[in-house]
Amino acid sequence: MVEVRVHCVGVNFRDVLKARGLYPHTRTFAQLDQDQPHVNRDTAPGSDFVGIILRACPTTKFQAGDHVVGISAHGVLHSHVVVDSSQVVCIPSECPLTDEQLSVMPVVCLTVIYSLKYRVHLRAGQTVLIHAATGGAGQICIQYCQHIGARVIATAGTEEKRRFLREHLGVEHVFNSRDTSFVNDVRNILPNGVDVIINSLSGPLLKQSIKLLAYHGQFVEWGKRDVFDRTALSMFDLRSDCSIHVIDLISLSDKQQDICTDMLEEMVQLFIQNKLKPIEPTVIYEPSQVKEAFIRCNSGQAMGKSVVRLTNSSEPLYVNGKPSAAHLSTGNHAMFPLEVCQQGTILISGGFGGLGLTMSRWMIEKRGVKHVTLMSRRTLVELEQASNPQYDDWLKLKQISKTYDAHVDVVQVDVTNFDQVHNLMERLNQSSRPVRGIIHSAVVAEDRSLTNLTQEHFARVLAAKVRGAWIFHQAIKLTHAPVHFFIMFSSIRNHLLEFASASYNAGNQFLDALAHYRVTELNLPALSVALPAVSGAGMFHRHREVLTSLQLTQGFELVPTVAVFELIEQFQANQNICPCPVIFAVNWQTLYDRRQKLPTFHLSKIVEEQYAALNLSNPSSTSTGNNSTIDSNFNQKEVIIERTQAAVSRLLGATSVDRILVDRSLVSQGMDSLAALSLYNWLGQETGIFIPLVDLLQGFSIETIATVIHKKLNERHETVSSTTKEQDLNIDAVNENEIIPSDVSIYTGTENIICLQRTHSYGSHIRFCIAEKPTDNTDDASFAPFVNKIDGQQTQKAPVATYVIQISSMLPSATIPTYARDMVTQMRRIQPRGPYQLVAMRNKQEEVIAREMIRQLKDHLVINDVQLLLLDD
Repeated sequence: MVEVRVHCVGVNFRDVLKARGLYPHTRTFAQLDQDQPHVNRDTAPGSDFVGIILRACPTTKFQAGDHVVGISAHGVLHSHVVVDSSQVVCIPSECPLTDEQLSVMPVVCLTVIYSLKYRVHLRAGQTVLIHAATGGAGQICIQYCQHIGARVIATAGTEEKRRFLREHLGVEHVFNSRDTSFVNDVRNILPNGVDVIINSLSGPLLKQSIKLLAYHGQFVEWGKRDVFDRTALSMFDLRSDCSIHVIDLISLSDKQQDICTDMLEEMVQLFIQNKLKPIEPTVIYEPSQVKEAFIRCNSGQAMGKSVVRLTNSSEPLYVNGKPSAAHLSTGNHAMFPLEVCQQGTILISGGFGGLGLTMSRWMIEKRGVKHVTLMSRRTLVELEQASNPQYDDWLKLKQISKTYDAHVDVVQVDVTNFDQVHNLMERLNQSSRPVRGIIHSAVVAEDRSLTNLTQEHFARVLAAKVRGAWIFHQAIKLTHAPVHFFIMFSSIRNHLLEFASASYNAGNQFLDALAHYRVTELNLPALSVALPAVSGAGMFHRHREVLTSLQLTQGFELVPTVAVFELIEQFQANQNICPCPVIFAVNWQTLYDRRQKLPTFHLSKIVEEQYAALNLSNPSSTSTGNNSTIDSNFNQKEVIIERTQAAVSRLLGATSVDRILVDRSLVSQGMDSLAALSLYNWLGQETGIFIPLVDLLQGFSIETIATVIHKKLNERHETVSSTTKEQDLNIDAVNENEIIPSDVSIYTGTENIICLQRTHSYGSHIRFCIAEKPTDNTDDASFAPFVNKIDGQQTQKAPVATYVIQISSMLPSATIPTYARDMVTQMRRIQPRGPYQLVAMRNKQEEVIAREMIRQLKDHLVINDVQLLLLDD
């Protein structure tokens, strides 16, 4: 025996089945069931490994320090394993593969060598059909056949995979493995059949493949589904003296170890001689990403192999599954459970800002949080200066913490410095109060137009948001912090058209992307909240001119701080559906007037419905789909000229407005296509009038633009008059604790979908039923007959979660593609990946929309695993 420190472990589909509890128990052949030995089921994952020998029995040929590759049937996903010396061979120094590349090879290479050399006895000139050949075993099989001199034909599931086989492995004939079309394709080029078939397909595809065997043909079964499902095969198809070989390499490695040793040595020599090349791609995962490695292997869409680094990784390893970073829990939606409030620390970056101080006070007073750590580049001495704008907020926080027996710690840590953040979190995690919540509110706001934007400015603005968020993400993983929530503060400005906030908005976009990545790909907690104008705190409180502009042009209003914090709690419970929520309070009159410029059809519908519900729909006070308030602001040509001149000045980076001449073409004054596009959007946003880009780039002056806009606005006023109410912009008069609960709603992006039936079974199916929205009520019971009809027609017995996609009745044909796109977007928020099962009534509008959704899934998103069930009325 030898003890090996494991560097890397390859991931095989067998390991995924074990992790899911689906790997079948192997029985001893030729024994009755009652005579089977009582042994533990084979549940430990990991078969392939590369490592260094630490200790070796004196009777073996190995010694400490030998670099080895091996295979084991007893689970090697550990930092150290003890295996039989016959299961490892030394790796010569001339081997060109890295540890990561070599660690995925033993099972696939030995499977190929054993199948083709020891069982089939493959010879040069023979033909070999390899199914699903882009996996690790398929790629090695192609190379081994080419080394022997056999002719290779292959199949793969997608055009991308088929192109890979042609271009990277030189396979001339590659066909589709998803249907039986490959049967005729193979017969066209090999009328007499195939000498050897390497199969990993199942069901009808397996049975059709057997029919392609030539005289004395040999069928090699690598898959296990039909074996353990006891699928019956027709002996008639084997009448031409054909053979079937069922290969189980792991059992072989346990029963015939000498053969495995020989094959391991042959494998290493083939790589040294460049007869075999590494598998492409070989995707590397760290110890904390084992789940992601298994998910990739289980997807059925990935090519190549996955490998997990163990002692080769820079990440620390823990004994027997010591818990690391907390994953999302569907059973605990409370943002402040007992372990967070009493036994954890809330870490806040940008802690000296008004929003961080205010939220700290609220968490202590309203949610019972006992330990808060405020991070800032500044010191406590600076915070306690009376000249500090947040001095009053700090005094309130100190008083509240004293009253509620809470502890607020202030640390001087730069969120853009990895070592400082990592050391702080490591220190906290080693205490009795580890980091259980993170609020990332650090921000640098320095608005500049694109023409004045420099790399230094861009980097400075991005650092706090982007680098800070990414450092938190990395530090959580490396310190294995049991984080219950990770809140990042984005901004509503990220969703508005603003010339000067490009760098600021780029940072916000990154926060959204990081939250989406953590939730959907890593299943880790994260929330990127686009904050509105918050009364008494935040960026808008410091930049009131921005708020004034938003109130006048967009209809946005202040939101009380308490309302924002309570909404964040609700978003935390829905982060797996919507990890990037947007909070805003609006003037519905202004938003209704600008509804045609909203990004989606359904947002427009929400605005219209809310507008109607508030009884604001007065023809005398609105224009037909345009903003009357803005029209009144541009009712004079001189005003249009003045404001357009100021906008162009900002766009072109002029030192003063007077340098922009109103009677000269904009192109002659330095306007390029990018600036013209920005002006085009600004004019549309401000006036509702869109000047064609070609006109802006072919001689229009500001005076010409003003003439066109003024004329069109007058034409608009001739048909519909509009009035506007003066808005009170006194932001200091807002009561931050005043909120009407009935006026608050959460937009999750799934407003057309209701859940009729949930299931908590692992691997359960989801079906989406498309049905018209009832006119009288929308409760779940109204869809019961529809769902009962589905259950009556389906034979599937597995647990099924049922959702209803409610559609509007009598949609115009021209709007169906846009409508279907919105439905697909909402559906993918519930189920980000396929397979998808859609259900609709036959010969009705539901069927039309369902088929359009399927078309878009296949054509635009390249998702082919979609099923449509049509019901008869």
